[in-house]
Amino acid sequence: MDWLSQNNYQIDIKEYMKIPLSTEELKAVLRQLNLKPKDILRSKEKDYIDFVRGNYNNDEELIHFMIRFPKLIERPIVLWQGGGVLARPLENLVNELKQNK
Repeated sequence: MDWLSQNNYQIDIKEYMKIPLSTEELKAVLRQLNLKPKDILRSKEKDYIDFVRGNYNNDEELIHFMIRFPKLIERPIVLWQGGGVLARPLENLVNELKQNK
C-alpha cells in the first residue's frame, strides 16, 4: 500500500475481512484476474484444513467456502480497470504495473 501511494497510484481498499465479498463480487475478481478459486486459496489456513479440505467438488463449492471463510482468500489482490494481480509477492504487482504503463 505504501509503495502504491509513494508512486502516485490511486488505491481503493476493499477490506473483505471486515465487509465480506458477495459470491458475485468474488467471481468478478476471479474473472478480472483470469484465475480459478484454487489460484487464490490459502490452503494452509486452519479454516481450510478444519472445514474445507476434501469437502468440495467444484469451483462453485470452493467459492462458497471462501465467502464463508474469507481468510482463505489470498491477499493482497490489486485490481484496476482491465486488469489485476495477486500482489504476493510485491514484485508481482510492480512488474504488472510496469508492463501496463
